[in-house]
Amino acid sequence: MEHLTVLSGVEMSSDGKSAIVEYTTHLKNPIPFTELMPRKITKNTTSDIAGFELYDDGWRLSR
Repeated sequence: MEHLTVLSGVEMSSDGKSAIVEYTTHLKNPIPFTELMPRKITKNTTSDIAGFELYDDGWRLSR
């Protein structure tokens, strides 16, 4: 299971309706099926970014 360990930064857009979030996760107790995941995990700690957009009902993860 992948756990969020660090939220290292949030960069808001100038209009306040989107954001880029930098974070680090740690993989605890990996299972053999981890190798079949589309995103290859080569180490237990991974840093990544995610985009979010603000909608009427709150923030949503964007692609």
